[in-house]
Amino acid sequence: MEVVVGCINFIKSRALNHRQFKEYLEDIFSEYEDVSYYTEVRWLSKGKMLKRFYDLRQEIADFLDIKGYKTKEIKNADWLNDLAFLVDVTGYLNELNIKLQKQGQLVHQLHGHVKAFTNKLRLLERQIRAKNCFHFPTLATHTNIPFDCYGDELKSLIDQFDMRFIDFQNKDLAFTIFARPLDVDINCVPEHLQMELIELQADLVIKSKFNHIDLIDFYKFCLTEEKYKNLRIFSRNIISLFGSTYICEQFFSRMKYIKSKNRTRLTDENLENSIRVSISNIDADIESLVVQALDQPIQ
Repeated sequence: MEVVVGCINFIKSRALNHRQFKEYLEDIFSEYEDVSYYTEVRWLSKGKMLKRFYDLRQEIADFLDIKGYKTKEIKNADWLNDLAFLVDVTGYLNELNIKLQKQGQLVHQLHGHVKAFTNKLRLLERQIRAKNCFHFPTLATHTNIPFDCYGDELKSLIDQFDMRFIDFQNKDLAFTIFARPLDVDINCVPEHLQMELIELQADLVIKSKFNHIDLIDFYKFCLTEEKYKNLRIFSRNIISLFGSTYICEQFFSRMKYIKSKNRTRLTDENLENSIRVSISNIDADIESLVVQALDQPIQ
């Protein structure tokens, strides 16, 4: 990464170099018009930057030679193998990031994305150790590939995911009960839910509604408090866990818009209030607020 970031910074941090590089790409009729910047704080930045750098690797190497920027790695076959492997892996990581950022997901859905991804990693590890590059399209174009080394890297990545998401793994049964209450094995569920689940699975009316209603609405409107008290408590605990990544992304996007150069007298308190209103899903009833303000007595 240091080599890639160093090359990109050399090109883009200097106005002359950046302009000359873009002109160079135009002169050789390159598919791309520029190379992407990398920043630690942007989602997907690393993956997109690596892919663009790899696609422009020859053009970048030639331009750096012209400018006298010395970097031997960019022409080293082993280093290019590593770069190709990294491009493929970060591509899969980007796909996972996009899925996790989707708005309105509950914890069992997020767990499903992570679980599927770790299973994909295990498949990739087995295939790379078997010298099969079918799911590594970028790496497949290279020769003298250190398959065992890349297998070890994937194993390390799998271990990291297992360690970081161990809490999710311990809740796998709870997520299954929540998402599939009608066909879960009664013998495997906690005892305080068994009787209610038996009643639920035998209720043909409720079963007919399950596939035609939102999961949250199913627990909210179809299960009565008197008959399914424990299941309703259980479902509320699961529903209270939801993905918030999109809120963070939305927060920074709205903050950048609100803190424009024209708002020079924006205080921290006003900024906080403006952001809170802008990212809220609740529409403000302006007319009611105005009426309430007008009804207040003048001090």
